[in-house]
Amino acid sequence: MKSKILSVIIPFILAACCTFLLASILQTQMVLFNLTKIQINIPFIDRLVMSWEDLVGLLPSYGVVIVIGLAIGFSIAKLFKKFVKIDNFYLNPIAGALTMLAILIAMQPILGVTLLAGARSTLGITLQMLAGFVGGYVFLILRTKVTSKAEI
Repeated sequence: MKSKILSVIIPFILAACCTFLLASILQTQMVLFNLTKIQINIPFIDRLVMSWEDLVGLLPSYGVVIVIGLAIGFSIAKLFKKFVKIDNFYLNPIAGALTMLAILIAMQPILGVTLLAGARSTLGITLQMLAGFVGGYVFLILRTKVTSKAEI
């Protein structure tokens, strides 16, 4: 029982971390990209520093929201799989992407603002969904490896 729980928890934590890291960095870079469009020069080292500061600054809010959102999204995906025959290869990454979209849509009415300036455009939203897709794929791959090792 304990190993079965760990076979879900560890891949989930790693997938959520991957999703948050990618989402935060993409959000930061999207903001900086928009600044370069108005002729503001941003040196590479400043991009790194700003990315780090956003990682630290967004972790207590956006990081927690992503963890909760992915837990709900992956749970819904598992329930959905009971009713619809779909391969995990598609299901988990799509669940991750849709979770990120749901998070972004929900933040506006709940908080009254778009928390992420880098997600105010179609490209920004798509990049956040890409982060969720990658997180879902990481969850799929790690779950597959853990499950296959447990069967040996």
